[in-house]
Amino acid sequence: MNGIKELTRIGTPDAAQHLGITTRELKSLRKAKRIPFYRIGHRTVSYAVTDLDAFLAGCRVATAAEKRVGSGR
Repeated sequence: MNGIKELTRIGTPDAAQHLGITTRELKSLRKAKRIPFYRIGHRTVSYAVTDLDAFLAGCRVATAAEKRVGSGR
């Protein structure tokens, strides 16, 4: 092994489906640099599945009960 970690990457349509959004919404996120992506050449764009999952985790909104437990009340 050469020590390089292999990433699972997917294209725009599959990434949008993974996130549950449209390709247009994904393109907007990419242009705003709110989501990490790889650009290979001039047109080819791909996304690491781990990056998509991290983005989703960052979008999660806690319930009121979770907030109460987390605040120590």
